[in-house]
Amino acid sequence: MRWKDLASNLKAFAGKRFVKQNDAAEKAEDIDKWIDTLKQEPAGTIRFKEARKLIARQVYQEAKDYLRSVLPKALRSEMSEVNLLLAQCSYGQGLLQEALTYVEEAQRYENYSLRAFSLHADCLLEMGDWEAAIDVLNRAKCTYPENASILFRLGNIHFYCENYQDALNCFAGCCTLRPRSSIYWEMKAEAQLKLKFLNGANNSFKRAYWYAGSNETLIRWAYCQALHGDLDKSKRKYERALRSDSDNLDVLSNLAGVYQKLGQPEKAYPLLKKAFELCSDDPIILNNLGYISMALGRSRKAIEYYKLALSEGNNEDLTIMYNLAVCYSQRGLWTEGIAVLRQILAIDPDVDKAWILLGNIYEQKEEYGYSVDCYNELLKYA
Repeated sequence: MRWKDLASNLKAFAGKRFVKQNDAAEKAEDIDKWIDTLKQEPAGTIRFKEARKLIARQVYQEAKDYLRSVLPKALRSEMSEVNLLLAQCSYGQGLLQEALTYVEEAQRYENYSLRAFSLHADCLLEMGDWEAAIDVLNRAKCTYPENASILFRLGNIHFYCENYQDALNCFAGCCTLRPRSSIYWEMKAEAQLKLKFLNGANNSFKRAYWYAGSNETLIRWAYCQALHGDLDKSKRKYERALRSDSDNLDVLSNLAGVYQKLGQPEKAYPLLKKAFELCSDDPIILNNLGYISMALGRSRKAIEYYKLALSEGNNEDLTIMYNLAVCYSQRGLWTEGIAVLRQILAIDPDVDKAWILLGNIYEQKEEYGYSVDCYNELLKYA
């Protein structure tokens, strides 16, 4: 870049900074002006406008002091709004019980606005009373039956609480009210996945992708189709997603899994190798690399990956330990395989496949007494 261009860019940048500083100064002046207005001799009406502006700028204490001062002389028609604004101030300061008291007082004066219901639910959620928050939002839903945002929030709470059918009902209602909203269709699909309604989830993800076209939605749709057994469709979607985001670990791993199910481990291996290069300490990726290596007949390499997976993650991961034992067995490393299987059964003696493999290894060693003992132990836990 030429010096002249650099000087010009610096000048433009300095101008932008000056404007931003100016804006900040003006905002501070506005706040001071509103506070001064509230401190003036009280007028005949309550200065709601200035109080709301201060709350919007998170200047809670000054707004709260003013609202408390006017509360005793407020008209009945003003009481609900004063209490609701006080509730907003207390909530903003983290005084949840105080905020809850104010919002309940606002509702006693028949303030059933969307703001009141939302703030009431916010207080209860932060206090950990999820059931009460759900009750409040259910009342809001009855008061505002055409409001999709209430249903969506209620659906998310049900989803978090693992009430998946209730969550699905809420998200389905959202889709009816706002049929072109991608996020509503996507959350409906997620609830359907949890309930194993795979056909419905597939259709919902399809609608979500139509309206948004995001890579994230495409990935979830591909995942749904893989669960449903539509492996070719899932593969094509994962490949399209990978073209947009070549370093996405989930796509690399899941597409590798699809290739493996399609009987194409040679296509799965390079995807997992790339995932490993991006995240070399992930035990799941390492386990999958071991599995694909075994499918390709590279048992020695598979053992290395399984050992590394155990060292990077939980050294007592029974799935990885069993896979390692299978590798040892296939390579004829009986002693190592027996040691791993004994370790698995010491942790959990109810692992049927570990007893079966252990019995098979003793059969290979022609130690039939030990083999029979293993099968008898298996019967105990059947």
